[in-house]
Amino acid sequence: MRLLPAPGHTAGHLVVALTSGKDGALYLGDAVLDEANFAHPGWVSEVEWNPGMAVATRTALIEKAIAENRLLIAPHLAARGYAERAADHYDLRHVGAPVPAAHNSRAAAGGSRRQPRIRVHRPPPAAW
Repeated sequence: MRLLPAPGHTAGHLVVALTSGKDGALYLGDAVLDEANFAHPGWVSEVEWNPGMAVATRTALIEKAIAENRLLIAPHLAARGYAERAADHYDLRHVGAPVPAAHNSRAAAGGSRRQPRIRVHRPPPAAW
């Protein structure tokens, strides 16, 4: 088990890399907020600490998972799965059963399963 830096959602955000022989998984935490982040990796939530860094981190983690054939697990995904590269985006191929609502902290606490508001990140002007 290793902790990998994954800044962007928060300054000190980490993901957990699990390996056993050639098998492995990445627990992404909040680096991926929804399946939409695979179809639209440049989309960010209004709660991202650093939107540009969040996009770069998310893309790097998805690319790492593809290169190393790692299972992806995250609390905001409907099910765990494997990322696949498509033309200008990624797909998440779900494997196994859907994640029960009880495993989602908001749902378990009686909160809503409301999806975060998404906005498209645009880089700052070159003059910045």
